[in-house]
Amino acid sequence: HGVNESTFLRYINLRLIEVLNEDVTYSDDETASAFSRTLRFEAAHYLQVSFTMGPQYRPKAEMDLIPLDSIRVGYGPFITETRGRGELHHACMQYASPASSNLNFKDQAYKDLFHRRFPHCVSDLEEMTPAGDVPNFASACPENTFPVQNCAPDARMCANPQDTPDQFVVFNIPLGIDYLPAGSMFLDQKVHVSLVVQAENLEGDAPDSAEITKTTLTASVPVIPGGQNIFCDGII
Repeated sequence: HGVNESTFLRYINLRLIEVLNEDVTYSDDETASAFSRTLRFEAAHYLQVSFTMGPQYRPKAEMDLIPLDSIRVGYGPFITETRGRGELHHACMQYASPASSNLNFKDQAYKDLFHRRFPHCVSDLEEMTPAGDVPNFASACPENTFPVQNCAPDARMCANPQDTPDQFVVFNIPLGIDYLPAGSMFLDQKVHVSLVVQAENLEGDAPDSAEITKTTLTASVPVIPGGQNIFCDGII
């Protein structure tokens, strides 16, 4: 949080978000319209990074504001001590291309399970379409591809903005299913993130064209009891 004078980013904020598994199978006469029931397992976790940029900065056409291969996340006491399941990894690249060698998104079934926690149909084509192009949502994401739940935020993962209204940027980084460690009041578990932001500087030194200015954002957020923003919270 706050301002770093050596970067063009301002008001940097990190939020850990948990989307619980909505239980729509009732044993009695309850109805989904009466209340939500949630399960304690298979929650989707993601990290939301937000910041503002100065008025002279804007995303450059055909160039990602945040290069996906620059995004690394992990958890542990310190960023240099992330091991095992908390190991620093390229979150968006692994999310885009599920593989058995990945830390979390090891196959498409895992990715589909993650997507089921959200109220929209998500596709690789939609998320990974290069800046400036328009994805073909109809062919890539047909209706009722898989069940979704409506109590969750309409969060798009690894989606770079095409423009920045009010110079405000929100970027969601997928962590996985049941990824976050148990919260601790001792602040001994933190989620760490490192990423690059690159933008056109309309007030640069180049006389005829805007310059590209880059900065690296490295930050940590502690995992504490009650420290997550929880969606689909109901009766367990």
